[in-house]
Amino acid sequence: MNKLQQILDNYPEESFIKLDGLDDAIIGVETSQEPFRLVYSINDIVDCFVEQGMTPDEAIDFYEYNTARSIPYITNAPILIYTDFF
Repeated sequence: MNKLQQILDNYPEESFIKLDGLDDAIIGVETSQEPFRLVYSINDIVDCFVEQGMTPDEAIDFYEYNTARSIPYITNAPILIYTDFF
């Protein structure tokens, strides 16, 4: 069972905002205030983009330009954290 499914099973009443195609980058859930939010590893997000066919440099650029820049505009957006440093 993957992390997302574990979270959905444990919090069936929650409506989480997910990032398309990045389920493998989910590392947890933030529960200190409602609504609860998914937590993504930035490093795993970049890895997902590489697995989708980007070079590592393209993946980092894509994350920085598209993913990271969109988060402030999403209500109850997921939390993105570095779990390792490039």
